[in-house]
Amino acid sequence: MNEFLGTKEDVLKELNINPKIGLTEETKKLSLEKYGKNSFTKEKGISLFGKILESLKEPMILMLIFAGLIAIGVNTVNYLNGGHFDIFECLGIFIAISLSVIITVIMEGKSAKAFEALNKINEDIRVKVIRNGNGANVVNINSLRIKAALAYRLGRYYEAYKCYEQIISISSKDGDALYRIGLMTYYQQGCYFSKKSAARKKGLEYMELASRNGDYSIVSKADNVIHNWKYPRI
Repeated sequence: MNEFLGTKEDVLKELNINPKIGLTEETKKLSLEKYGKNSFTKEKGISLFGKILESLKEPMILMLIFAGLIAIGVNTVNYLNGGHFDIFECLGIFIAISLSVIITVIMEGKSAKAFEALNKINEDIRVKVIRNGNGANVVNINSLRIKAALAYRLGRYYEAYKCYEQIISISSKDGDALYRIGLMTYYQQGCYFSKKSAARKKGLEYMELASRNGDYSIVSKADNVIHNWKYPRI
């Protein structure tokens, strides 16, 4: 079953959980073994050389490199025919490439540090869960929203998707999270669906839930998206 689309009773029955007791130490251990830890796996850091290579693969950088090689070729032919080799033209292109790579590496480094900092934030708003029959505040829904937004902005769609899944698991009628995860699922950004048809079907289900549970703004946007998905312009 899909826990995010089922009712509370369906989920409790599927996971064999008593709502008055919650997770016991034994069931928590079994759940950890079966589903894994409820946290992100930290990505392996990329070396400086690796970051530079990644930056050199950017389309604009590749175009500049190609232009630089053409400039060298043209000037070389001109020099061999008795003309002048304009070294400053060639140097100017490769200096521009170097500056662009340096700026890209620095900006990515700052973005990574910002994301790392947000992973450690601890807001006052927490969600109450039940462990061994006792209440406990352990999940921070506000920080999940911030992490999801920043992860998406940085192109870390898998991490953003996981955040929205967590939000929905806490609050199944969160219109904003349903709307955003609907878009990401439909367009296969960070979701688990490899087939486009399955992703679009599930994305539409999330969007319809957003339309039923969101505020006026979310409902308006969700209805518009649903209409465009069901009746695309030819």
